[in-house]
Amino acid sequence: MKFPLILTISAEAVAWYAGIVATLSLIVNIFKYLRQRVNIKVKWKKDIRIVGNSVYPYKKDKNYIAIKVMNIGKRPITIVNVGYITKGKDKLNAILTDSFTVGKVNFELKEGKSQSYYLEQDIVDLSKIKYFFVTDATDREYKTRV
Repeated sequence: MKFPLILTISAEAVAWYAGIVATLSLIVNIFKYLRQRVNIKVKWKKDIRIVGNSVYPYKKDKNYIAIKVMNIGKRPITIVNVGYITKGKDKLNAILTDSFTVGKVNFELKEGKSQSYYLEQDIVDLSKIKYFFVTDATDREYKTRV
């Protein structure tokens, strides 16, 4: 003897299921949106020595400050310049000459890539620098505190 299989789904169960699926979909889309926006991270280190042959005129007996620009977003971004701002009433806006060297002018930074810029450490007083900055092609500024 065969028994018929009867499956009853209440409207309340369907509503709960739809609510959970819609919420999960919203969360996934928010994460996608946040990941796809332009996202630049700027870091710096002092006491860097550059050794070996280089096409740029770095001195082997000098310490440098390295400013590293990383694209942690999905979209490529064009770096226009890199520099620093000093503290106090004698405020100075300085742009690193590496920003203007051949091959780095309007440098496009693709997803997951980074670029370093170097500044001679003995020509600046780190205690007077407020922050290092990076400017993109849309004139948006990304900063890192010193």
